[in-house]
Amino acid sequence: MVTGGASGIGRGVSLKLFDEGYHVIVCDKNLELAESILPKRTNMGNQIFPRYLDVSKPRRVETLFKKVFEKFGSIDVLVNSAGFTNPPVPLIEKKDSDFKRIIDVHLMGTFYCMREAATYMARRKFGRIINIASRAGVFGLYGKSDYSAAKAGIIGLTFAGAKELYKRGITVNVIAPAAIRTPLSMKNITKQKKRRARLDMVVGEPSDVANLVSFLSKDESHLINGLLFLLDAGGHLWHGMDDVFSQMIKRHSESG
Repeated sequence: MVTGGASGIGRGVSLKLFDEGYHVIVCDKNLELAESILPKRTNMGNQIFPRYLDVSKPRRVETLFKKVFEKFGSIDVLVNSAGFTNPPVPLIEKKDSDFKRIIDVHLMGTFYCMREAATYMARRKFGRIINIASRAGVFGLYGKSDYSAAKAGIIGLTFAGAKELYKRGITVNVIAPAAIRTPLSMKNITKQKKRRARLDMVVGEPSDVANLVSFLSKDESHLINGLLFLLDAGGHLWHGMDDVFSQMIKRHSESG
């Protein structure tokens, strides 16, 4: 099951897992977009099942997970990728409703899905839960106090879940990418081109995240539990020195 599976990172993960033989439940609020994945893949014995899901609604989450378990008899892998971001707004100007909506979708949505998945995974004493956070959840992001707080919460939720669920045969890990090339992130980066280039705007592809998700989903990853994977090309090593290195990169490029 992949939440937010119709676009961006979630879509990349959905297709990767399908190519590896999983039945994939593509959960998304945009059902039409989720259904658009189907013609791109031939039937190899496994299938893609698009399903509508608003992860911020606990009863909807509960109902869908129950139906999936009844149909397949197991839920082996859950990838929590559903999310969105608001335009940057300083903390002192942030509206309660905007902040709460981010928390409801990112943090509460991840919690609801983890809780339901773990309930069914525990019955078979096997499960892989992979949460998608962000580098912003580790270092914070200017103007994105809501997004940063939600992603930081997901990281903490992952660590706690990993401690509780491992004895039930379930591993829980979290991936925190820097900017990944998705329609949403590219729109945000384009807007920021007016500002000085920043080192933390490292751009990867959805496949970079999907490849790691693929490994963490396998039996061979059973000893990997409660870990945070920063996918930022080492940008965290220079956190706080972005401007210095941006200038170095600029001078190097100008000199050829």
